Amino acid sequence: MNQDRGRPQLGLYALVGIGSLNVGTLVTGLVIGWLADGWLGSFPALTITGLGVGIVAGLVASWLRIRAYFAHPEPAGPPRTQPPGEPDDDE
Repeated sequence: MNQDRGRPQLGLYALVGIGSLNVGTLVTGLVIGWLADGWLGSFPALTITGLGVGIVAGLVASWLRIRAYFAHPEPAGPPRTQPPGEPDDDE
């Protein structure tokens, strides 16, 4: 357990935050596209474009949040221990 002390944990609050971020970017892109379509009269071209931009923005923002949890590499293996009966190096 000592090895994971400095590593951030991807807990419930982090997952809820990432999900909310995805919903927010998706809805924002959709609404901006819908409003632009209403203003220009080009429905549904900009609504679909806004939806696509919202999806891509959500994926990028999620990755930027999640990569902090992968930034600390896992230890290479278990800590090295002396076999029983062999003297320590400092003896």
